[in-house]
Amino acid sequence: MKKLIDNQTIDFDNHSAGDGKEITVKGLHMHKRMNGKKFKGVDVLLPLDGEIKIEFRPKKTSTKIQKQIINEIKKVLKKNKAKREEFINTIFNVIERYSNLEVSGDSFNQNIQLFRENAVKIAALFSKDGTIREEMYQIIDSNIHYFITRHKKDKLKNNQPFHQKNFYIKQDVKRNRIKISDDLEALNYGNEKRTFK
Repeated sequence: MKKLIDNQTIDFDNHSAGDGKEITVKGLHMHKRMNGKKFKGVDVLLPLDGEIKIEFRPKKTSTKIQKQIINEIKKVLKKNKAKREEFINTIFNVIERYSNLEVSGDSFNQNIQLFRENAVKIAALFSKDGTIREEMYQIIDSNIHYFITRHKKDKLKNNQPFHQKNFYIKQDVKRNRIKISDDLEALNYGNEKRTFK
């Protein structure tokens, strides 16, 4: 699964953020955005329930690039069916938990612990060591809006820069979304133009 976040950002939701509807696996999908030089700026919307056609943005993305990206995704997700099911179930269960959060000030510590547990579960899908190295969160009116954790990647090289040794998980409660990237700036600012080194 770790290949899904190499110079890329992925996020998961089910198109029902904030609409009050029950969260179901139907409609669960992954957005994949290329951050590196290869395919920079291409976004892919990939259904995880198998119901909707794969969508590319910009729509005029060449067929050759589309095939390369789809092959890369399939190679990772179809490699091990049990791992794919665990992946989808973990993501879905974490998103579903957001809708059941108690938001009163008294439950703050419980919620923080829940976010930590979620982060470790998600990180374990991408790295053998899901340990949280650092965390940050935003609180507005005693409610947690998002919770970000930093985790170490597997198989590090000694000469790798710091930003390539880590990945980040953002649990966005307000939008019922999970975002994962090895680029903290891409995690927070999405499609806005950024400079890459």
